[in-house]
Amino acid sequence: MKEYSISKKALLLWETAALSCAAVLYCLILWIFIPGTWLWYLLLWLVGAVYILTAFLFLPLYHLSFSYRVTKRELFSHSGILFPKSRIMDRSRIAFVTLRHGPLTRLFGLSTLTVHAAGGSLSFRLLEHREAEELASFLTEDLL
Repeated sequence: MKEYSISKKALLLWETAALSCAAVLYCLILWIFIPGTWLWYLLLWLVGAVYILTAFLFLPLYHLSFSYRVTKRELFSHSGILFPKSRIMDRSRIAFVTLRHGPLTRLFGLSTLTVHAAGGSLSFRLLEHREAEELASFLTEDLL
């Protein structure tokens, strides 16, 4: 039985995205609203507070909530902070496995492994690319 979790690079990716969103919102506020008014200050402080809560509280907790476990018979996936979700898939039902990585995830060296089976699919998101390839080969060795 091997335990997998998403990479720390995923947390860096999420925090980079949060910083980019906060920067875009700051620019929009600076461009649209009249500087020096109470609404301008309120919006700037609000965006800053939401960014700080997101980057330093929510995203680290969200990162810690993901775990994956692979046994000889089953795949387990657990995620979620407020509404935890656990999924179990029988390995004998696996039809095929796909490995994906987009432009940003490729830049960070991350991949998403999706296991397709009769009745549904299970995604292992934001794994290190090497771990995802190892897991894909381990899951497909029974299919041959």
